[in-house]
Amino acid sequence: MQFNLPEEIYELYGWHNGNIDQLVFENFNFLPLKTALAAYYESLGEISYRNIVEAYFFEKSFPVFQLWSDSSVLLCVICDASNDYPIRMIDISCKDYSFLYRNLTDLILHVAEWYESAQYYDDAQTTFQLDSKYLIQI
Repeated sequence: MQFNLPEEIYELYGWHNGNIDQLVFENFNFLPLKTALAAYYESLGEISYRNIVEAYFFEKSFPVFQLWSDSSVLLCVICDASNDYPIRMIDISCKDYSFLYRNLTDLILHVAEWYESAQYYDDAQTTFQLDSKYLIQI
């Protein structure tokens, strides 16, 4: 890889090495490090070098979470030292590169708020359900 990962990624993988068989939040899996590296190199194969912005974007995107139902949808940390390492959703099939969180810490804090407010709960079938009676604006 041609970039350095932010310290919070090292801390996350130091805590746990991911799990593709169990959802972490909102139908996303936390990718094990080997799987994340494989997804990174696979996404490099999707680059259109005719589009310089897209090529740069993919080269600097490290996948951490993957949508369980669609492996082409990833939540990636953008590893550009000139910024705060934002989290973006990368949907390769739709070419959607939506900005979601300022950094990994903000994403984790948001997930913690979901759990603490009981907005989401695990229904024992490894899917998360939205409990609308507890829904609050976060």
